[in-house]
Amino acid sequence: MQFLMDNVKFIQSRLPLADGLNAGSTAVLDMREYDKVCFQISIGSIASGADITLTVNACDNATPDTEAASYFWYTVDTDLGNSPAAKTRANTYNWTCADGAADQLILIEATAADLKTASGSTFDLGGCRLTIAENANKTCAASITAILHPARHSGAVESMPAGLHA
Repeated sequence: MQFLMDNVKFIQSRLPLADGLNAGSTAVLDMREYDKVCFQISIGSIASGADITLTVNACDNATPDTEAASYFWYTVDTDLGNSPAAKTRANTYNWTCADGAADQLILIEATAADLKTASGSTFDLGGCRLTIAENANKTCAASITAILHPARHSGAVESMPAGLHA
């Protein structure tokens, strides 16, 4: 029997926190064995006026000496999956919550080709990370899970570490 977890690497990038979208970045993820990364951002309660910019950066190593903003696709689900959400292409996503908005799911997906283009082919698909900038310092309960897929060969899910090593 084939399971999703046999073909996809799940990485808890930020644990659920009262202010899970405070400024910073996820760890750099090793993309060498995968074609895509999808960041699943689960939003719980939100302080009114939260204003956050999300960027996917191609990185040259685990503690990037160089990184470049990559294009990605994103979608925002505001009704718990009951209606398909439109997908939009961007190189940054500025998200400002509405008063009392909660229970949202933001999906951000970048391809290895997007990451390679962003880096001018110099990073050799080394890694990427999600960078968060708070434009208005408001509390936003959230968690981030990174999903690496599809694996380029069998065994990649079991053998590859989550983070890129220097």
